[in-house]
Amino acid sequence: MEAVVYDIPSRKLLFRAPGASQVEASATMVNIREKLRADSSRGFGLATEDLARNLANELAAFKERLTTSPGEAQIEHRTGYGGGYVEGWFLLAFGVLCAAAWMRRGKRG
Repeated sequence: MEAVVYDIPSRKLLFRAPGASQVEASATMVNIREKLRADSSRGFGLATEDLARNLANELAAFKERLTTSPGEAQIEHRTGYGGGYVEGWFLLAFGVLCAAAWMRRGKRG
């Protein structure tokens, strides 16, 4: 499997991260389906772990490239971009609900 990040307007490849695994095993004809399914699942898990490691390394290398040659790519957040941002009203409402649940639980016990 592979993760690729492109800048769509310029059609430029920013970075890529492969994930691979090779699971080798043998099985009898009696349990071949079960063994293939288990090996497939195990291989997918190993490839996913490899992809995550490589993606973290490539992202760190990309960030480093941006600091050494800032003209290579320009990162800008669009209006309304909410990447990971939680608004204050949501935190307040969540806090009130948690407090109410905690007080209600205290009255029962």
